[in-house]
Amino acid sequence: LVRDGLADAVVSAGHTGAGVASAILNLKRLPGVDRPALAVQMITEKGPLTLLDIGATTDSTGVNLAQYAHMGSIFSEQVLSVENPSVALLSIGGEQGKGEIRVQDATVLLEDGHLNFVGNVEGRDVPHHPADVVVCDASVGNVVMKFFEGLAQVIFGMVEEEFRRPPWGPLGYLFMRPGINRIRGRFDYEKLGGSPLLGVNGTVLITHGSAKRRMIGYAVEVTAAAARANIPERIRAKLVEEGVDKSTAQAKTAGLHNADTPPLVTIDEADEGG
Repeated sequence: LVRDGLADAVVSAGHTGAGVASAILNLKRLPGVDRPALAVQMITEKGPLTLLDIGATTDSTGVNLAQYAHMGSIFSEQVLSVENPSVALLSIGGEQGKGEIRVQDATVLLEDGHLNFVGNVEGRDVPHHPADVVVCDASVGNVVMKFFEGLAQVIFGMVEEEFRRPPWGPLGYLFMRPGINRIRGRFDYEKLGGSPLLGVNGTVLITHGSAKRRMIGYAVEVTAAAARANIPERIRAKLVEEGVDKSTAQAKTAGLHNADTPPLVTIDEADEGG
């Protein structure tokens, strides 16, 4: 329906891989986009940040990461109403030049544009909201997202267990209940709706397969906002304007590294100095 212009957007609560594949095959990628990306809002101490890619495709290049950065920035600004969103690359070190070749290539492309690029951030920075948009390869993003989900379940489970422990646990809960409810509200992932698929020629949002009516309602709201903001067209125009459309960006990064002796940054080197 979206492909034929009979609908403005689509929300899928099915299999993520099938949803991504169907969107790419039927809607096609936007002109100049090498790969689409799945974005998700992560809960932090300062509010949600946008993390992408979390599972559309793996083995991304520097060009892909640079494109993800612009896609995420547009989504954050137009749908989440973040003014001039800051963008960072997730890497093994906060200093410039640390990380994989694709991170270094993406840095070159992003520093050359007009994006509010703030450099690299490490995994430990993510809960503290180091940027409004954090960009990484899908395999890294998927691990980060699921680690956060699992950690939140463990922490809430431990807190609940302590409040059930007699004799003082239940009494303590009576005093702490308002604060606990506020924290639970901040971690209410259903309000986030789901993950927009950015970079395809249409508005697509993929939500949890186990989503109930409440979450589907939020997913429809987010998707409608993205459709009204015409996110696909904004992405297409921005990539050309910033020179990170596929052909231009590949030309910019060609020859940056010697294929015989690629730069190597080890985990130990990244951790030097704390």
